[in-house]
Amino acid sequence: MNAAAWALLGWMLSRKSFQGEAQLPIKCYKEDGPHPELEQEHRFTPADLFNISIKVVEIQGICKFNISWILNEDASIQYLKATKICESREGCIRCDYLEAFQSQTMSKHQKWQFNFVGFSVEENTKYFIDAYNLPPANIDQDHSKTQMNLTSPDCEDNRLKYCQKCIEKGSLWNPHITICNREFELEVNFTPSNFCSKYKIHLCDSDECDNSILHVVPNTKGNNIRVSEKIRMSDQERNLIFKELIPYFPGCQNDCKRYSYYQTVCTEEPIPEPKATDRPDMGKIYAGLSIALLLIVCIVAAVLYFKSRHGPAKCDRKEASSALALKT
Repeated sequence: MNAAAWALLGWMLSRKSFQGEAQLPIKCYKEDGPHPELEQEHRFTPADLFNISIKVVEIQGICKFNISWILNEDASIQYLKATKICESREGCIRCDYLEAFQSQTMSKHQKWQFNFVGFSVEENTKYFIDAYNLPPANIDQDHSKTQMNLTSPDCEDNRLKYCQKCIEKGSLWNPHITICNREFELEVNFTPSNFCSKYKIHLCDSDECDNSILHVVPNTKGNNIRVSEKIRMSDQERNLIFKELIPYFPGCQNDCKRYSYYQTVCTEEPIPEPKATDRPDMGKIYAGLSIALLLIVCIVAAVLYFKSRHGPAKCDRKEASSALALKT
């Protein structure tokens, strides 16, 4: 952030109020290296800060420190010109008080309080922050300052999980894993993240996981369409169970959170409908049956007709032959 942006941010913060009261305006900007007050001799210098507190805030997807400080209630406040805050990684910010303090406290006898939002925050990181008032003590005097050491939380913490860097590491992702065990097959279904295209499925032979297999899921191309991975297993592997789903987000690679919670959901395999080419042609079957029936009717009619014309004659000749044979 450039100097103009720091100044604008400091001015905006200074116009806000603590418990409904307007603040003395301040101007904050980046100042690395020694401050010019070190080169001067000061007859009077302000007291040290009364208190300093730090919390994490999210602004437009970026996590930053909101640093608040309270000034001591004493007469030396009239000599206070600025407060300098330094962070070991990003350098120093100087906040100038644009007006002289006319009283030791605000109205209602509340101590003067200010705040500054800056210094980006990463997860699981140690920070060393120093703050002191200017002008500083002279060279032969004690130079007091307030120091704070703190460690930022991980992306699972509510203070960081909505920041863009944590979102890109899966802080808001829920894969909704479902499992189905079939004979010689394990089906794993999950919803991929838009920020990750590489996954592995960890399978184990038991809860103790003495033997395990890492099954690589084909590239999902970062879409959010449900993935259904059917893992075929041999007779020796049929007892393998699901252990966890391992995503490989670009922001955390091999150190990303693993997901082991799942629900068992099995759906019946759909029976494929026969293809049009496999279905019998009922028209041809009906035509064939009709022809066969007609042929049978014709044969029966022909036999009956033949018997009606020739059957009795043959019977008379047989009777005549039998009678002749008896006479002889």
